[in-house]
Amino acid sequence: MAADQLPPFDISTAVASAPAVAADRPGPSGGDNREWIGRIEELKGDGGINADDESTLIRHVGEQRESLEQALARIMPEYKQRLADDGKESADRWLGETARALGEEHGRESRRVVDGLDASQSP
Repeated sequence: MAADQLPPFDISTAVASAPAVAADRPGPSGGDNREWIGRIEELKGDGGINADDESTLIRHVGEQRESLEQALARIMPEYKQRLADDGKESADRWLGETARALGEEHGRESRRVVDGLDASQSP
């Protein structure tokens, strides 16, 4: 299915399923994180980063995932309250603005971490 043919996103369904989805996903401090750790190890194996950078990235990704899960736990009750008080359109608009701000914050933090890696300083 092409990107322009994706089914419409229903925020109410996403919110209702968020706790179940989060419970099924391994946490940042445990569980099966092999895929993203494997990608970081591959980057190290290819000479893209050194051992210190590898540790920094693994720690950062785990912290970012944990931070996102905590943010979702804070956001969902407020979204549900706004949905009940203000209606779907207003609640969805608030959620979109909140998600954008959260994404921008995480992006700035990731940029700071990547800019600090030894490999990112190489020509």
